[in-house]
Amino acid sequence: MQLDQTPEDLIKKAMRCETVEELMKLAKDNDIELTEEEAVKLLGVMNPKSGELSDSELDAVTGGQDKGGGICRSCGLWFEWMPVGDSYVCRNCGYRKRM
Repeated sequence: MQLDQTPEDLIKKAMRCETVEELMKLAKDNDIELTEEEAVKLLGVMNPKSGELSDSELDAVTGGQDKGGGICRSCGLWFEWMPVGDSYVCRNCGYRKRM
């Protein structure tokens, strides 16, 4: 953490992150160890989804991008996919599926 910022400042910056990559860069810049799976879960907690589905989530649910029922193969829960790089990642367990 930089000397001129408080833990509260860092939390505010983290809350503004919209992607896993942004959150991981913030962690790295502040000497905080954070795996991609942890970043996915943390983003899910900090920015819970509610309301309308995004286009990629709609495609996944209706079979556009994800051919399957909508149950994560790893954790068995109704998936809440998050696009990360060239994959979708289950917000529940971190399972990765190529786009």
